[in-house]
Amino acid sequence: MVEISLELPRLSPERQKRCPKEMRPQTKARGVQNIFVLLILLSTLAVIFVIAEGYTATKPVQDMVQFWAAARLIKQNPYSLPLVWKMERSVGTRLPADDAYIVRNPPWSLLFFLPLRPLSYPAAYGAWTVLSIILILGCGRALWRFYAPRDSLLPAFLCLLFGPTFVLLDLGQSTVLVLLGITMFLLALQRENDWLAGSALVLVSIKPHIALLFLLAVALWAAWHRRWKIFAAGSLALLVSTGIVVLINPHIFGQYLQFVRVFTNERAPYPNLGGLLYLASGWRRLALLPEAAGLVWLGFYWWSRRESWDWKTNGSIVLLVSLACSYYSYGYDEIIALPALLAAAACGNRRILLAGLVLTNVAFAMHLTRTAERMGLGYMFMGWTACAWLLTYLLSQRHAPEPVEA
Repeated sequence: MVEISLELPRLSPERQKRCPKEMRPQTKARGVQNIFVLLILLSTLAVIFVIAEGYTATKPVQDMVQFWAAARLIKQNPYSLPLVWKMERSVGTRLPADDAYIVRNPPWSLLFFLPLRPLSYPAAYGAWTVLSIILILGCGRALWRFYAPRDSLLPAFLCLLFGPTFVLLDLGQSTVLVLLGITMFLLALQRENDWLAGSALVLVSIKPHIALLFLLAVALWAAWHRRWKIFAAGSLALLVSTGIVVLINPHIFGQYLQFVRVFTNERAPYPNLGGLLYLASGWRRLALLPEAAGLVWLGFYWWSRRESWDWKTNGSIVLLVSLACSYYSYGYDEIIALPALLAAAACGNRRILLAGLVLTNVAFAMHLTRTAERMGLGYMFMGWTACAWLLTYLLSQRHAPEPVEA
């Protein structure tokens, strides 16, 4: 991506006298070029917004409607089935009266959906699509510099040609905020800014179930190295976001707990490793086995590397294992695999990475185009993809090229 600077160079009268006249037109031309690039980017985003907004008129209502409805119902009860069903019915949702798209994120996460409140559903979907694209590309570029401080278009292509990106943008899901939180945490640690690192974790906690092992690894690492500012910043950010939501709706936690009792009794399997075990055995509790195994694994993995822990390598593995072992996750949640895959692109075997990317993206393409459905394969067809990203990363790092000596 092109870096844009809106600040035109200003020279003092003395420096202008010393500056060669032939250099002044070049400075002006560079400023005009930056403004031209900015206009192109803004025009592109405006076109994307219009297309996304129009998309809502031709396609069924997507997952994003739950975040819009939650923002609209924040003063009443965003977890109420009758209220949410009525709100979503008004924008074209065709679900039975005993079903609706209800936000499952914890109460403090509702703060980040409040900007959608004054918008219509089509405008909210368009705005969320534009925001998601900006965040995905921005995180991709920032992470690339974190792993490989050299300019390249590879992160942009990897982010935009990533299967979970298409699913996330199509549904308008919120996992992009978790990706932002993980990115901010890693970059803040690199700059030794523990306050920002801890504050970023409130974004990760929007979906704690997909990053549980990652969050536990952060807690273990911070406690071992006595980085108490991370705990303080994370707690403060969580208290502030929770406090704002509670001020708007003092009963929000009671409403959420009442809703939790309902959706935790769901019997349908989720498209992940635990869901596949549940589907194969018919025993629901077996779906919790990967999560339990992941917790045990994290204990041994952390203890054996506690003195030499490196977030660029160990953090990537923990993040992927956390995703693969999650009890409750879908294909769009795999967007948080991007940091590890960008690390593999920067330092690993790119042929193996490309092979894994193509193979897994074919499955996502079959899912998005409903080819898998026409072949008699249900949504559980995608249950293996999170494990595929983990395997791809491990193989890419294992067969990484030797560094070139200077």
